[in-house]
Amino acid sequence: MLQMFNTNYKPDVEKISQDSIWRYIHAHPRRVCIYDSEYTKDALFFNPPFKKAIEAFFYDEFRKRFDIDRNKKYYIKYSHLINRNNVIEWTNKYRNTVFINDVLPLSVALAFYKRPEGNEFKYTRLGNIVYAIKYKNDTSRINTIVDDVVAAISSFPYYKEANYICAVPPSNGKIFDLPTYIATEVSNRVGKTNISPYINAGTKQQLKQIPLESKITELFQWDVSVNCDIRDKTIVLIDDLYQSGATMMYIAMKLQQAGAKYVYGLSIVKNLKNTDNC
Repeated sequence: MLQMFNTNYKPDVEKISQDSIWRYIHAHPRRVCIYDSEYTKDALFFNPPFKKAIEAFFYDEFRKRFDIDRNKKYYIKYSHLINRNNVIEWTNKYRNTVFINDVLPLSVALAFYKRPEGNEFKYTRLGNIVYAIKYKNDTSRINTIVDDVVAAISSFPYYKEANYICAVPPSNGKIFDLPTYIATEVSNRVGKTNISPYINAGTKQQLKQIPLESKITELFQWDVSVNCDIRDKTIVLIDDLYQSGATMMYIAMKLQQAGAKYVYGLSIVKNLKNTDNC
């Protein structure tokens, strides 16, 4: 790791509201896997598509913030301190990580849900496990997900400094909820308190089959309260499948309103599109 500056990096925090959630849902681009992208091919510059999450991980490695040009595009100019090989090696470290551009200060997924292979879209390793659990009730490989989340929280910059873990609350009537299970198991292994039982989520209808615009309206009718002291704390918010991100951002808003200083999103997989039910 290169150590060049002593300035402490703090992820940007903005007030979460219905308007800001809408703004990020319609932002472009919404996500990127840096390793297999076009952003390291330039011989002179590293050109990330957005700042959120990517800069924080980059700074942890190189102690360097992104520069921004007159067109509001972010970049790093290679030098003897940070050369292209350094950056390619760094991207390889996060070869499966999906960096997400949303209202949270940091938001990532451990992998894509599916990836294109030729003319087909095939499940990734984690995507296949999530699909089996959610839609086939096959939990035989669930500990693989727990292991990967433990590894991420223990090693990802800023995530490892979190105080609490919290699952995105489930819809009513769920017999088994994957994020809740993961939060419980991971909490025991990383030594961070799981506050999921203290999130009082009222009646919430299943929102999977309604248009995204209607989903946002319904979400803001969802009565969610936080029944523990999280003032000035950092929370890792866990979900299984990140689609539009509307639900995760809404729960992050509720945690922020209850006093949380930072809420970092950690999803198991991210779908390729940025809308729900696809």
